[in-house]
Amino acid sequence: MRRERMGVLPLRPLCLGNMAAGAKLRGELQRIRSEFVERVSGPVIKSLLDDLCQQKVFSKLEMDEVIEDQRITADRARCLIDMVMRKGERASQAMIDSMKKRDEHLCSTLGLMSSPAGVGELLP
Repeated sequence: MRRERMGVLPLRPLCLGNMAAGAKLRGELQRIRSEFVERVSGPVIKSLLDDLCQQKVFSKLEMDEVIEDQRITADRARCLIDMVMRKGERASQAMIDSMKKRDEHLCSTLGLMSSPAGVGELLP
């Protein structure tokens, strides 16, 4: 409970509520992890970190850990997605939502965006 009062999500969930949904979201991030690490750009990583910090998923210290301790973009991406997965359902959902907002093309490539109705259908 103490960490909740600090305003930042802890690395591990404090309660076990709705584990199935959380496992599904973490599974989704695990599924895309390799390709995310390969394809995400440095500016998108920084934008995701800003979003997650603003939503109190990450503290400023955790945000700095990703940026300052990791010099290579792929290492930053790896660190970011692994930290988010350890934080659980809310963090995973926040990251996926932020990714959809920041880089629709990447999300589409990773299979995170469902195609709108009619897309991909042949016209009569």
